[in-house]
Amino acid sequence: KQREGEYVGSPPFGYKRNPDDKAHLIPLTEESVIVQKIFKWFLKDNMARSAIVRKLNETHIDTKMTRIRKKRGDKNIPKNYWCVRTIDGILKNQVYIGNTVSNKYLKTEKSQKHKRLPASEWKIIENTHPAIISKKDFFKVQEKLKEHSYHPLKREETVYANKLVCGDCGRTMIKFHVRTSWGQPADWHYYKCKTYTQFNYMDCT
Repeated sequence: KQREGEYVGSPPFGYKRNPDDKAHLIPLTEESVIVQKIFKWFLKDNMARSAIVRKLNETHIDTKMTRIRKKRGDKNIPKNYWCVRTIDGILKNQVYIGNTVSNKYLKTEKSQKHKRLPASEWKIIENTHPAIISKKDFFKVQEKLKEHSYHPLKREETVYANKLVCGDCGRTMIKFHVRTSWGQPADWHYYKCKTYTQFNYMDCT
């Protein structure tokens, strides 16, 4: 179906299924405006991805999961924050320029796990649904992402795993190696709150 331009899976943030043709997408107005803002903030306002995360969380913009739970009528909905990985996924997703991309992953026979294929092997069908972002802006963003590539510090499991907890929010602490200016691990490390690390300072100091 994907090879024919039909969208398989849950609609991404900013889209919903076309009620007249369930195999294709149409923009979801409220969410598509937020997608456009994310691209604008990154490309034209020169905001870092972490700053975009903070802005969305501090202004209480619901994530896709929170919106789904609210629409379902769930009670006691847990907090679901924006994070850098989510913003990265939006900025790199060709769905926002109207393309359907398939063949991103290959399931290996031995491990039965999905291995991500290089972009050169993806199958791209253009103009399968209305675009939210112009192609000109999208590819400018891709160039900017290359210039500001994100390389998180290495995280390791230790004998203290799941034992050290944050005194503020109560979540576990994560071990990080300090790296030298030439990229080699230094001889010391530190621990950082999981909430503080993943959700850009929300609910933790």
